[in-house]
Amino acid sequence: MLLLLLLSSFTYSQTADTIWYNNKWVKTNIKAEHYYFSVVNFDSNKNLYHVQDYYPDGKIQMSGEYSSLDPKVKNGAFTWYQANGLKKLYTFYQYDSTCITETYDASGKRIETIYRREYISTLSNSQKDSLGLPIQIDEPAEFPGGDEKLQEFISQNTHYPKNAEKNNAEGTIYVILKISKSGKVKDVTAHGNKDPLLIEEAKRMVLSMPRWKPGKDKGKIVEDTKALPIVFHLRDN
Repeated sequence: MLLLLLLSSFTYSQTADTIWYNNKWVKTNIKAEHYYFSVVNFDSNKNLYHVQDYYPDGKIQMSGEYSSLDPKVKNGAFTWYQANGLKKLYTFYQYDSTCITETYDASGKRIETIYRREYISTLSNSQKDSLGLPIQIDEPAEFPGGDEKLQEFISQNTHYPKNAEKNNAEGTIYVILKISKSGKVKDVTAHGNKDPLLIEEAKRMVLSMPRWKPGKDKGKIVEDTKALPIVFHLRDN
């Protein structure tokens, strides 16, 4: 989709010539076939290529960062846009490996965020906390009765939405929740399966949980963050 551009000198924000593509994103020098176009800048401070693709009307279609254009190595934030300028997709890469993916609906509202497990393991506690992800503390918050009672509660209090069942919707919802210093469940978000009925049911069930035993770190009661996989699976007839 993007063409390697040879820059005459590697200086910050040096703009390359416009590169034209036809309506199938194939490079073309025929003016009558010009449709999309792409511009590359090189950031000598970060040693990254900033690439921006555009729709025929000049509105941005994609913005991303590469550490190399030959071969192409994605290494940074990539954002794709709808023709109306609203976000469509966001992906953060580290040397071509996907770390974070966010999807948006037609109105530009974020509907799903997925964090790659291998990426999460590289983050510090402060970075995890800023993303709302679980962090390691001395004494993690505990559901009353422990993990066995937690699984029992999830099993007994999760109800398959009738319309989701009719539509054969199934899959895993990953619920992220915070346990306050008083043990109350709060700030519940859910990702994974895109069916909104399953997402809402998973959130409803988690919010109905009793108070947890709050977490402790270095002898002090602290908020803790949990990530729970909630599996919706239709039984075979």
